[in-house]
Order: sequence, then structure tokens, then C-alpha cells
Amino acid sequence: MGKVQISARIDTSLKNALERYCKSRGVVMNHFIQEALLDRLEELEDIEDLKRIRHESTRPLAELLAELKLNARRTRGRRLSRTDSQAGPYRENAPVYAFGRGGA
Repeated sequence: MGKVQISARIDTSLKNALERYCKSRGVVMNHFIQEALLDRLEELEDIEDLKRIRHESTRPLAELLAELKLNARRTRGRRLSRTDSQAGPYRENAPVYAFGRGGA
């Protein structure tokens, strides 16, 4: 991939913070900026994908489960294996759903 130079005017305090960050972590500023731009472009693409998806038709979960002949039943337990010290929605005794074919 070829390289080109771009320029932008940014706030002095932002540039100073960027320099301090890169220096403290041994990161080349050009690489940091390139990665930040790529990340932002990917986020924008994801947002556009979400907007498109939101306009697609949807169906209720119960209807889909009935079509697939799956029954959902609530169980108690861990959703995923995460340590108790980790924050987030995965906590012990949180309701989870198990899916099975046919009867209860």
C-alpha cells in the first residue's frame, strides 16, 4: 500500500496528549493515527449496516421458535464462563434460556 501525507489542524492539548501517550507506550504516532482512522471508518460502516438492518422486516421470537419447533425454557445458572470479578451482564443465577426440540 502506498503512503501519502495528510495534514490536519487539531487542538494543541490534543496533540500534546497524543505525543505523551505514544511516547509512554513506545507507539509511533503515525501508526497510532492510521489505526485510529481505520477504527473510526469501520465504526461508521458498522453504523450504516445497522441502519440498513433496522429497516429489514423482523418477526417475533416466539413465531420463529414455533416454526423451528423449538421450545424455550428458563434455567438458572451461568450464561458464560466469566470470573466473578468481571463486570457485565454475566452473573451467577441470571436467567438463561435453553433451547431444545419437541416437548418440555
